Amino acid sequence: MLQLRVSIYLLEPRGEGLSISELIKPPLYSARVIVPHPTRRGEVLLLKRSSASTTNPDMREGPGGKVRVDKNFRLIETPRQAAIKETREECGLLIDVVTSFIRVTEDTRIILDGQYQGREFRPSVALARFIGGSLDLSHSKQHIEGDYFDIDEALARDDLTIPTRVGIMRFAPSIRALNL
Repeated sequence: MLQLRVSIYLLEPRGEGLSISELIKPPLYSARVIVPHPTRRGEVLLLKRSSASTTNPDMREGPGGKVRVDKNFRLIETPRQAAIKETREECGLLIDVVTSFIRVTEDTRIILDGQYQGREFRPSVALARFIGGSLDLSHSKQHIEGDYFDIDEALARDDLTIPTRVGIMRFAPSIRALNL
């Protein structure tokens, strides 16, 4: 079977071309988790971002981060893998993801500035359970503090990111009913 490879170029005034992969920016996938306290029912972990952070400065969120993609926009890691890795890196906790990730359409948007300018932000969130480790932010570049908050207290905050708020609301019945 004959296969053809087609490259699409946009000609700039100088006659230089850009390939389609240079023109189209892949979405920025984010995977955050809601981590209940291991012994105190109804409390969830919130991390506070630094005021110097380029994304969501001074906001509180569940642990997690970007899901890596390759140059062809294919996922290099799953949201589950990304959330487990980022939680360990950000705050020293070992977790397991116990639900499927839900896409947070309320915060899907085009990023307007910074290093991800022009990319579509596609956040997702899942419920996790504590496996081990201790809360330690000393290696985090983005977060300056972390603590557990009662669900109602967390939802009353005005400094909560949208994906974390949606996740807490979605998983609140499970968090209140079970010790994960």
